[in-house]
Amino acid sequence: MSWPGLLRGLTTSLSRGLALGPQLWATRSMATLNQMHRLGRPKEPPKSLGPTEGRPQLKGVVLRTFIRKPKKPNSANRKCCRVRLSTGKEAVCFIPGEGHTL
Repeated sequence: MSWPGLLRGLTTSLSRGLALGPQLWATRSMATLNQMHRLGRPKEPPKSLGPTEGRPQLKGVVLRTFIRKPKKPNSANRKCCRVRLSTGKEAVCFIPGEGHTL
């Protein structure tokens, strides 16, 4: 076999290897049963609790009241207020019902 033929075969095999390389790294294969037994299932990240820290009710002080318009396609005036919670965080709260005295 001559040198040009050898180089031609080498370059085509290298280019094929480079073409397959990134695609193989892009996907993650499934864990085997042995890996699942050793490592267990992957842990889910904990949910973020928001300003209320998972508590259903909190005491707060109303800083200011205002009216917001919702995003499309909804239309109404939403009565909202900015509240400083007892945890020290500030949050925007919706005021339910018709009318309010805040």
